[in-house]
Amino acid sequence: MTSHRRTLRLSVIGTGYLGATHAACMAELGYEVIGLDIDQAKIDVLRTGSVPFYEPGLDEVLARNIEAGRLTFTTSFEEIAAFADIHFVCVGTPQAPGAQRADLSQVFGSIESLAPHLRPDALVVGKSTVPVGTAAEIEAILGATAASGVEVAWNPEFLREGYAVQDTLHPDRLVVGAHSPRAEALLREVYAPIIDEGVPFLVTDFPTAELVKVAANSFLATKISFINAMAEVCEAAGADVTKLAEAIGHDPRIGSRFLAAGLGFGGGCLPKDIRAFMARAGELGAEDAVAFLREVDQINLRRRSATVDLARESLGGSFRGRRITVLGATFKPDSDDVRDSPSLDVAVAMSNAGADVVVHDPKGLVNAERVYPHLAYEPELAAALAGAELIVLGTEWREYRELDPRTISGSGVRHVVVDVHAEATAEKEAIGWYVDGRASAVIGTHTHVQTADARLLPGGTAYLTDVGMTGPMDGVLGMRRDEVLARFLTGLPQRFDVLTEGPRELSYAVVDLRPDGRAAAIRRGRIVETPQAEWTHVPPEAQEASASPAKGSSGSPASGASAPEAGAGR
Repeated sequence: MTSHRRTLRLSVIGTGYLGATHAACMAELGYEVIGLDIDQAKIDVLRTGSVPFYEPGLDEVLARNIEAGRLTFTTSFEEIAAFADIHFVCVGTPQAPGAQRADLSQVFGSIESLAPHLRPDALVVGKSTVPVGTAAEIEAILGATAASGVEVAWNPEFLREGYAVQDTLHPDRLVVGAHSPRAEALLREVYAPIIDEGVPFLVTDFPTAELVKVAANSFLATKISFINAMAEVCEAAGADVTKLAEAIGHDPRIGSRFLAAGLGFGGGCLPKDIRAFMARAGELGAEDAVAFLREVDQINLRRRSATVDLARESLGGSFRGRRITVLGATFKPDSDDVRDSPSLDVAVAMSNAGADVVVHDPKGLVNAERVYPHLAYEPELAAALAGAELIVLGTEWREYRELDPRTISGSGVRHVVVDVHAEATAEKEAIGWYVDGRASAVIGTHTHVQTADARLLPGGTAYLTDVGMTGPMDGVLGMRRDEVLARFLTGLPQRFDVLTEGPRELSYAVVDLRPDGRAAAIRRGRIVETPQAEWTHVPPEAQEASASPAKGSSGSPASGASAPEAGAGR
């Protein structure tokens, strides 16, 4: 971004996440900027060139512009009114306690404090996310209490935590609600370096500008909740929501962004914005138009409880006394913001149910501990993983996504099983060798044919090309064999029906594990249904495969090491 020094001077009211970012980035464009906050401690930190929260790249921009003399901070409304031509209001609008609506006390408080000191030509620009109609109220307040000629405009922010500097200096659009050509012209001048890069500059009325942000957030929340609703359906139907998302994401009308099923959304924007939107729509008599947002909110919250239920089921039905590591405390990666964090909600629920929960996060532990001091926090990842019986990936930080399975296996987590769904034996063997030493077992499925190549790879990974079938013994891939044969012999189209009668078989594998997660032995087993509809178990011991360990490994399970882990064939 090319720096431009202008004659205009700017103030930014509120130096939280939005305000500090906006002030630093406006100074980066070349303007003289003064930031205001009523919190003296926050101002003292900012004056040192440090940011009191984590946002990648912001520290450097802030320090550079303070050193250059373009950026200062104060607690005085009188000082900023005398200094600046344009005042950006960037204060918080949290959800009101015990209600769905937004708490606008900071917005109106800042306007009331600023109004008596404003120069007649001042422009007050709102950037905070507010209910529609707020700008008109501010205009009325200033008309009654400020000097004549003071104008109002609305310029909603579209920042993403973790990308705030990029989104401010290189946004995908600029939206301005203005009532006069002068207000529009001033904001065009402010954003000229950005507009010159080809960024769209959209001018609207006040209500439209106010609605743009909440409408955008509502759409994103709906998209996230939609794929999580599809995850619920996929779980019930045995489908793969990841592949489903990939498939529909190729449709250009839909797109792939925000189609990752998981714990859902949190933070200080989406949850409170959609709730405030519903509340304001109700006040306007349009509650039916946004009624769907109630289900969006409920789907989102349901993912958290579903995760808790899944964790409980994985531990045999009870959390009491079980050691669980939760990876992530922030609501999203590349942030230290723990507001409405889905991951923390899950951690708290499991802790309240009796689990011994340890939370790790690269940046958010200090903030998390302020909110939930009763949880245990561990800044070192290896220590957080040590002794865990269950690991919950709550926030998708890159270091978690790139975590080496060996780090997990060394923590006390006893097994990592890879289910290889592939056609060719060569593919499965290649995968086995690739993860050798990083997974406890690689067990192939899909071909429905048992193989006799159960063995231990040199790194301590158990390997089996194909466990074998699950389903009707007399069918072909679960279908009636006469129909499959007819298709083969005639070459004509043939409807295939699922075979529902006759004996069935379940094939499985048993892996003995060492304390470090490496395999000591692997065996196959079957459960077979007789024509009399009785089940006969053919145990692994009767089908012992030669699974001699590689050179340097012991052939028997370590003392007291391992409960067997079963991998069933398809």
